[in-house]
Amino acid sequence: MAHVLSLRYSELAQLMDEAAEGAHGPLANLVARCAAYVAWAVEQPGNYRTLFSNRMPTDVVPETAHSAGAEILASVSAALAAVTDANGMRSEDDHWRAGLLLWTALHGLVSLYNDHGDLPWPPLNVLTAELLGRHTGEPPAVIITLLPQNWPRAAT
Repeated sequence: MAHVLSLRYSELAQLMDEAAEGAHGPLANLVARCAAYVAWAVEQPGNYRTLFSNRMPTDVVPETAHSAGAEILASVSAALAAVTDANGMRSEDDHWRAGLLLWTALHGLVSLYNDHGDLPWPPLNVLTAELLGRHTGEPPAVIITLLPQNWPRAAT
């Protein structure tokens, strides 16, 4: 099971990195990473739940198996810091906490979206842009233009 977790974390981290490769500027990089995270979670809810929603017994999956997720948090934290602290005035601990809060917000969004799809949800691209706007201080109208076209595929 630890091997499966490692593969899924690596797959998600690679998708986020690939999404950000062509980004022009720090905000576009952050938006691309977060959009890839949300899209993967919505398009693969079973894999997403395996990584983030279940606490497995340590005799089945050692706690270290989830350490691969630290790469995802680090990439989100660094991308957010590049947007919100371009001058490098805040500490690395501040960057990590801000990234953790953003990742927590993304997790809450996709977990509720996946588990309660029958609610009258606003479009997922709008929710994602508003969420990122609150964490970056950038207008959601700007952020939404940076999301991939026809994104996300699984959204209604």
